[in-house]
Amino acid sequence: MSLRRGLRRAGLPVTAVNIWADPAGAERVRSIAQGNETVPTVVVGDVELVNPSVRRVLEVVGTRAPELLVADQPVDENIGASWPAVRIAQWMLIAALIVTSELVAHAGHSAASWGIDALAVVAYLGSRILRRRSAAGVSSPSTARSRLDG
Repeated sequence: MSLRRGLRRAGLPVTAVNIWADPAGAERVRSIAQGNETVPTVVVGDVELVNPSVRRVLEVVGTRAPELLVADQPVDENIGASWPAVRIAQWMLIAALIVTSELVAHAGHSAASWGIDALAVVAYLGSRILRRRSAAGVSSPSTARSRLDG
């Protein structure tokens, strides 16, 4: 679903096939994914991708099916890219909260320790949401647009 959302946000047409309801679709996926029913499996022209990122699909579309992209709005190179400095800062914050929680618990303030643990969980979940939104291209202001209505 994350890939489908990201591709739709990028303006690309998506044709989904339910491989559990379509035996031919399931056979095609198995032929691409070395006998596995791995979804998502994406086909762009003659390129077959198993569980690709939004960024990878857009790269392939840009080289194999550029007619799907509007020329005046190029593919944003940052779609799906991770920001290392931001990720490091997020993990440093989470680590600092965990260490602080342990120190506070060791000092005998278990209630405060639980509160700090809750903050660490919120920081972790927030970082996951930000990464998923970034991978889906949500934070990107200029994404590829499709000429097709979809």
